[in-house]
Amino acid sequence: MTIITYLELQQKFDSATEKSLNKKKSIEFEIKAIEDYVDNIPYISFRGKSQASGINKSPKIFSFENVYFDRIIFNEAFYEYLNNGKVISIIQKQNDNNESIKIKQKSVEQSIELFKYYEWLNELLTATNKIVKNNDLTLNQKLITLHYLGLDTRGNDNDKCAEILGEFLGYGAENIRKSFSHLYAGKNKVRTKTNFEKVIQLFENKGLEQISNRIKKDLKEL
Repeated sequence: MTIITYLELQQKFDSATEKSLNKKKSIEFEIKAIEDYVDNIPYISFRGKSQASGINKSPKIFSFENVYFDRIIFNEAFYEYLNNGKVISIIQKQNDNNESIKIKQKSVEQSIELFKYYEWLNELLTATNKIVKNNDLTLNQKLITLHYLGLDTRGNDNDKCAEILGEFLGYGAENIRKSFSHLYAGKNKVRTKTNFEKVIQLFENKGLEQISNRIKKDLKEL
């Protein structure tokens, strides 16, 4: 039995979502699919066919279709690793043969790999949520942030600079161009108390106090 490592699962996920229009939703779907997979253990019906103990409708990227393991041991190991950070023992019966023990051991190993992948997805979701939260910055607040990170378009073609910034800020070049002249001095529609306080909070949250202190000094001079 070949173990599919969590690194392989990560690589498959990254490849499948490389062009995703909503990466956050893809992560949420995959997390839900893992939870469904762990909670729904197949059983053998009286007709000898494998059926699921629950309904799994979550689309999933990970797959164990070509991997055979004991699903009961697999699921128990997943939750034991979740609660204890390790799997203390493998359930064995006295009549287990060597091959049965090997399957159970592999089941535990595969379960741990899935759990590590599950952890990675949750960390990825947390990071994505932080990025989404920071996206509530207005255009002027984003430009002020870039300014204090070293952006200085003076001496360059403002129209071309605005077009370049528009490519990754997601705003029209004309709106960006109109704000350039207000970035560097004075109190105006860009350099407002509200905008400065928002940007100060952003830099302080990231531990860049040297920059936030510079903005506080400029704020006092407005």
